[in-house]
Formats: sequence, structure tokens, C-alpha cells
Amino acid sequence: LRMYHRKPYMNSPTQPGPTPCRPLHRSPWKKGILALLLAALAWLIYAQVRLPSIYNGGDNLWTVPTALNVARHGRYDLEPYREAITRQPAENVWINNLDLDPRVVTTNGRPLIFHPAGVVFAVLPMVTAYTLWHPPEADPLAEAIALTPRLAHLVAALSVGLLFLLLLEVGASWKQ
Repeated sequence: LRMYHRKPYMNSPTQPGPTPCRPLHRSPWKKGILALLLAALAWLIYAQVRLPSIYNGGDNLWTVPTALNVARHGRYDLEPYREAITRQPAENVWINNLDLDPRVVTTNGRPLIFHPAGVVFAVLPMVTAYTLWHPPEADPLAEAIALTPRLAHLVAALSVGLLFLLLLEVGASWKQ
């Protein structure tokens, strides 16, 4: 006795039909490469933009200096910047005494950043990579001020790549 086997439909759940090529949303490595290329392009564009010096006068003023101190010395304080901040001309910064800065609290005689440590530890990998190739400068505050716009450009470019990945995932979920 011969058994006949019915062919499943092309779009049946047991055997989906053939696809001529793998779409982008099913190739994670392609998405990653495209996101990195887009982030690199964004970084090249952002690197041409000069940020004004006023950008670093708010709550984030001590974020990069604290991360630099953690990367270079393993300490989460602002002591290396005490002398440097007093040498700043009053017209360049709105405060030139570390003890009078409301963004800094003193605990056990050590000046610490008042704001949460999350942002410091978020930029710490990038700051650590910077410290591997750059020796410490004589003025740590000038080094931190020069590093801050570079980090801002890098974070903005990486966020473009991450946004691209997010949009790909949302678009792929809407197609299904």
C-alpha cells in the first residue's frame, strides 16, 4: 500500500516558504556593522563642530574631572583640582573656589561630586581608554576641560548608532 504525502502550504507554520535572501532585521552582525559605520560617520561630522566653552558650566562640570581622577589615581574625589580651580580667572569660570562650589560636598576632608555617580561611571570606559594613550598633563583641570568636548562628540555619535539599532528593531517588530 502506497502512502501519499500532501505538500504543506508555502506559508504553513511547520514549513515556511523559502526566502530569496536574508533581510537586514534577521542578520544581527549586519545591523551592528551598519550601526558602527553610521556612528563613525556621525562622529566625523560632530568632530568638526567646535563647542563653546560655556557648555561645561552646569551640573556636569565635575563629571569628566572625577572620571579622570578615578582612571588615573583610583580615587573618586576632586582633590587634584583644588589648586587648578583657584588659578582660573574669574571671568572664565563662575566659581574659583572648590569649597564654595554647590556641586561639591566635602566628606572626611575630601571634596566629592554632589551629583549621582552614574554619569561618571558611564564615561569612565572612554576616559580610561584616553588615559592609556595620553600621559597626565601638568594642569589636570585643563586636561579635563579639553577632554570634555571630545567625549561629548563620541557619546553623541554612539547614541546615533544605538538609535539606528533601536529603529531597526522596532521596524522589524512592526513587520511581523
